[in-house]
Amino acid sequence: MSPKPKTKKEPVMKEQRESAHEASEERESFLNLFAHSLNRIAEIQKRTIDVATQQNKEMLDLYKKSVQKLPAAYRLPLVEVANTMFERFSDAQKQAIDLSVEQSQALMGAMKDRAAAADKATESVVKQSNQAVDRAVAAQKKVLENTVAQTKAAMEAARQHIDLAESPADAALSSFQKGVDKLVETQKQMMDLVTH
Repeated sequence: MSPKPKTKKEPVMKEQRESAHEASEERESFLNLFAHSLNRIAEIQKRTIDVATQQNKEMLDLYKKSVQKLPAAYRLPLVEVANTMFERFSDAQKQAIDLSVEQSQALMGAMKDRAAAADKATESVVKQSNQAVDRAVAAQKKVLENTVAQTKAAMEAARQHIDLAESPADAALSSFQKGVDKLVETQKQMMDLVTH
């Protein structure tokens, strides 16, 4: 009986490895988009604070000009204090935004590192699973080959012991042997499909 050529199919585990790689790429794309979005939002917030600071300064400048014409001009130092406090508050807000962005980026970096470690672990598990499946299939094939050899030996012993040459029982034994051979070959092919 001639063995059939092996079909060229990808291992089942390779699909899982490709799926894990795609998930890793999607995760990386999502984290990059999140980082860009976070930076954009931070810039918008800082621009808004700059606009509010500029608006406040212009309003206080107008107030100073107006107050000089009024008899209550002695209140000008309070206006300067208020303006300085508003500017410092604005700077503190911008620093808080920058700190939030830095913390978020550090968190995303940690997530990327953790995901990379998980990807490596997954790849290792897939590799070990492939090796385990290959070893199990090889062991199964050896068992099948031993079964075939024992069946042939038993058939030959029965033929010689009972002297069934050219009898209907000999034809039945030959047919049984062919059936066992075909069954074993089919099982080997099924195992090849699992590993290739």
